[in-house]
Amino acid sequence: MDRMFSKIIITLIVVSICSSFFYGGENIQFAEAAQQEIRVGLHFGSNALDAVNLTSNDNNTLKAYHNSTEHPLYSAEGNFKFSVTNVEGVSTVFNDRDVTQVVKIYEELKKNDVPAFYGFNGLWHVLVPTEQVNQVTEVNSSLRPSNFSVSNSVIKVENQNTTVALFEQVDQNTVLRLHSDEEFVSFNNGSKYRGFMEIVKENNSFKVINQLDLDLYLRGVVPYEMSPSWPTEALAAQAVAARTYAVRNWNKYRSRGFNVCATVNSQVYKGYNSSYETPRIVDAITKTEGEIITFNGNPIDAVYHSHSGGHTEDSENVWGGTLSYLRGVEDPYSTRSGSMLDDWTYETVIEGIDEHGRTGFKDELVSRGHLDANFEIADIEVVAFDSGRVDYLLLTSEQGEKVKVTGRQIFGAFHNNTSPGGSQRLWSRVFDVKMDSNTYIKSGHGVDKVSVDKFSVVGDNQTSAISGENTYVLTSSGKNSLPTRPENITLDGSGWGHGAGMSQWGARQMAVEGYNYREILEYYYRQVQVR
Repeated sequence: MDRMFSKIIITLIVVSICSSFFYGGENIQFAEAAQQEIRVGLHFGSNALDAVNLTSNDNNTLKAYHNSTEHPLYSAEGNFKFSVTNVEGVSTVFNDRDVTQVVKIYEELKKNDVPAFYGFNGLWHVLVPTEQVNQVTEVNSSLRPSNFSVSNSVIKVENQNTTVALFEQVDQNTVLRLHSDEEFVSFNNGSKYRGFMEIVKENNSFKVINQLDLDLYLRGVVPYEMSPSWPTEALAAQAVAARTYAVRNWNKYRSRGFNVCATVNSQVYKGYNSSYETPRIVDAITKTEGEIITFNGNPIDAVYHSHSGGHTEDSENVWGGTLSYLRGVEDPYSTRSGSMLDDWTYETVIEGIDEHGRTGFKDELVSRGHLDANFEIADIEVVAFDSGRVDYLLLTSEQGEKVKVTGRQIFGAFHNNTSPGGSQRLWSRVFDVKMDSNTYIKSGHGVDKVSVDKFSVVGDNQTSAISGENTYVLTSSGKNSLPTRPENITLDGSGWGHGAGMSQWGARQMAVEGYNYREILEYYYRQVQVR
């Protein structure tokens, strides 16, 4: 065996995963969890990988754990590749349930330059390429090579393109690990992770889990949820909120063998990046070590969003359930933060395609089944919550028919329907609606289309705009209404996100104005304790 097993360790474990890393059944000990390691699902399900490459320039050691006993199996530098393969051309020369005897045979063969490696299919094996079996009997005549039999495809571990181990995953408790005590492990595309990587075969793909200290995990979360250049007190508030979210959702993916995932379905986590893990980020996490936000002694659902638009939202107006600590509050801090989100505009046509190539307002609603194609929009009334977020739009047709379209449906339809460069987007449900209306006038030059809001009348030495809702013309047959069908719509709004909990831009502005992280958190989350 090569020297130095201290840096990077790859581990095969045949033990129960859940018993080691989940606390107290369904009722996790939250205070304990805040000080413990967290398991992050990087790839799983439809996002599982066909192959995994784990790399370090330091010494790597392949280890096996069976019945809680550790067995070093292989040591080398460089890249380890994990793939799923069918076994061909491999013979077993010795097997036993006791890995101790297997190691002795392995070391005897390696000492005599026989290209042996380890295998597992419920028993421990010493394996060799079938064409090398003659070398085995020359070294130890008592060995009787035979075909290495497995019930399914196996996990092949290679180092520098040489097979070093074959393992059949006999159940979901058989996993592979790459562990680092000090250095980072590079994973597939060059992303770096602390702690250790765990590889579990799912069908013919791999689930990948990263396990590490909770506060080290936060170093890969906080700078991707909030700019690392922002004030430390805002970053500290984000760190406590992110830690609380992780602890509160500790058992969300229990059935899959980990705590949280690495996407927005939990919190965005990207491992280690020196450009993002700045001294300010480290300071924010360190100064709040172990702290979480609680309500009546339990961790809260510490949701947060980018910008409130001037008022945060009650939880029931976002998700339907009432939480006492998620109450909407006036938020002047967000709207004086200087963000582009303080005020924004989304302009498009009612029907057809607008100048940015986007589907028009009505046509988009029709395509999503929110509106009938024959519905001609004449008027829109905005019905909003106290926060200013749209509850629903009440659309009225030219025939007087009325249809409700919820604010959630409007946001879903137009949030990603951006102009080139993203300069126009429906960022939140805090918005007002304006429409123009067009009519036609006949002159000596023909018929021209003119927006009703451009008309005015002169009388009593003053000029007054004509309302597009009550525009008439006198003819020989009497008073007739002018057609005023709108062609364009403008949504003027503020904010970004669902609006519940902490506003990140608001937290930034509060920090700029001298508030500390506890004051920030206790402003956005009501009647809570930070401890």
